[in-house]
Amino acid sequence: MITEKSTVKTEAIFSDCREYRYILKKEWDSKKPKASIIMKNPNISDMIQIDHTTMFIINNLVRLDYGGFDILNLIPKVATKINVSEIENIPTEILDENIKYFKKSFEGAEKILVAWGSLEGKAVTSIKNEVFEAMKSFEDKLFYISNEYGGKAFHPLAPQIRNIWLFCKYELNDKTEETTNKSSAANTDSELPTQESDTA
Repeated sequence: MITEKSTVKTEAIFSDCREYRYILKKEWDSKKPKASIIMKNPNISDMIQIDHTTMFIINNLVRLDYGGFDILNLIPKVATKINVSEIENIPTEILDENIKYFKKSFEGAEKILVAWGSLEGKAVTSIKNEVFEAMKSFEDKLFYISNEYGGKAFHPLAPQIRNIWLFCKYELNDKTEETTNKSSAANTDSELPTQESDTA
């Protein structure tokens, strides 16, 4: 008889008010590479619950021989639904702190995955520009999730890539993620209120 045991370590870092989450970390093998995955916003503040997005991330990264990942969010507000006014009212110090965790995660990642689906709106664009600036020192690590048909910048929930991920190089001057078919790229957490969030 063979008994096998495994542990997935989970760590989440929140603001003092717990309304904002800066990073969610999961690791099952510290000897293997890690990925940083950027999505829109978290909708669950509990570290034990796991949603479909997180499940697909774990399953695909295990298949690709990764040992863990960090989930980062353009918008750190924990919410199942988020509107423009909420995004616009996020304190500057919160957004600045969020960017600090982006950079820390990028340093330890083998790949940085742009996986926020298609996003619109002036407030989101402003935040994305800050993220793009943080990415400049890590451009060699930037990728998006694709499929065998060449689709670009999918969110992990998109049906086309739920069971197989292909990595394609992401260029900072490549804005194709903005034109991704909205019906095929499931946006993060509350990008579309009827869809499930990006993280657990």
